[in-house]
Amino acid sequence: MIARSREAEGYGMMAGVLAAGESPGAVAGMDAWVGFDSASPALLATDMLAALRARRFALPESLTDVSLPIALRVEQLAAWTRGFLSGLGQAGEALAALGDEGEEWLRNLEVVSLGARLEGAPDARAGREEARSLAELQEFLCGAAEFFYHALG
Repeated sequence: MIARSREAEGYGMMAGVLAAGESPGAVAGMDAWVGFDSASPALLATDMLAALRARRFALPESLTDVSLPIALRVEQLAAWTRGFLSGLGQAGEALAALGDEGEEWLRNLEVVSLGARLEGAPDARAGREEARSLAELQEFLCGAAEFFYHALG
């Protein structure tokens, strides 16, 4: 689980740095990618940036794998969110200029980053309600990445 969370956090950090306005070349050279489980961080960053620009950002398949227990998926999404917030910090003072809407996105992301559980006790036998809540959480995270990329760009 630690390796999966580390990878999730790395993907989130890459997305956050890109949303903060850094270039794929700068992202690929960051020390955080040492040991990153990707053949080409520069290519991954370029693909992520294109998806952010086109408002088609999606989480990596490893974070949306429906065969995993929901509790593990929630933890991975929390790790992705911690990485995203860390990377987004590259925007510095520009984040404060986003006003109330930006603050609301950040507050909600903070809650997710703490590993807030879905209503009920998610487990491997998740029902439709938990699965739907998880899908909504994934949509929220994609929307957050797109919001910050376009608001800071």
